[in-house]
Amino acid sequence: SNVTDSKIVESAQASFFPVSPREKIIYLGAIILAFGATIGYVTVKDILTNKILSSSEVRNYTNVQVIAEIPHFKESAISQSVEKNELLATQFRQLKVALGLFNKSFSNRKILVTSSITNEGKSFISDMLARSISSSGRKVVLIDSDFKNPQVSINYHLSRVSGLSDFLENKILPQQILKKTSNQNLFVIAAGTSAMNSTELFLSGKFEELIAYLEESFDHIIIDSPSVNAATDAYLLSDLCDTTLYVVRHNDTPKMFIKKLDDSLKIKGLGKVVIAYNDLKPRGLFKQKTIASYWTNLRNKAAKKNRKLIEKRAII
Repeated sequence: SNVTDSKIVESAQASFFPVSPREKIIYLGAIILAFGATIGYVTVKDILTNKILSSSEVRNYTNVQVIAEIPHFKESAISQSVEKNELLATQFRQLKVALGLFNKSFSNRKILVTSSITNEGKSFISDMLARSISSSGRKVVLIDSDFKNPQVSINYHLSRVSGLSDFLENKILPQQILKKTSNQNLFVIAAGTSAMNSTELFLSGKFEELIAYLEESFDHIIIDSPSVNAATDAYLLSDLCDTTLYVVRHNDTPKMFIKKLDDSLKIKGLGKVVIAYNDLKPRGLFKQKTIASYWTNLRNKAAKKNRKLIEKRAII
């Protein structure tokens, strides 16, 4: 009776890490769940959105060729001239090549710039394209034909100046509406001060006279027209132009307009149409800079070092 009925077979041993709960498995599962939830959220959001999010979507919805992808630029970069911003100059140099503007035959002289709706950057594209062409030594005139939203006129401080609409009403001569800019090769024609309906003005036949006059003095004519879904002016003006540059903006242009673009071109027609995909922004969890901007930063750093060396030598 004095003998115990229990016996120690093997002494207990403690492990360095707890057996349960296992922290590594829990943390790994939490990370996988977070990534999965994020990817699922982005995927569902892309599926449910009604806006264009990539140039591949544009190619899937229409047969019109996408000739350029313009990346997103900050307002400080846009306010600079094309020559001072190397990345901006490179993008519009590529656009000029795609449009065939380096051809010595000058076959593509009149370019109409339009879009589906407002706020897609058509005025920005037309302005920068005109500046880029003029910087190569060719004489360019930029016409603001968007009477309701004359963004080009506003940018050049010509919003209250007589311009295109005044000429179309026989109030002024074509020589009087040409305005010089800081670039000796670039001229601007403002939208004007008339309050008449733009469609009636363009149907008067005076715009054809203006184009014929400008072709004698300028190498290229860039026309910033209203959006095709805001007015019918773009369809009227396209007959007088060699190419129509249709601007589509990232996360702004509705998909429905691009899906119906081919049908609307067959019914109404815009002549030779090409697409410029504007305001392209990097996507994903980790946003990376483009190669062009990377090399631009390297060049800027090297230029700063050279300036410092020159200043030191000048002091010595």
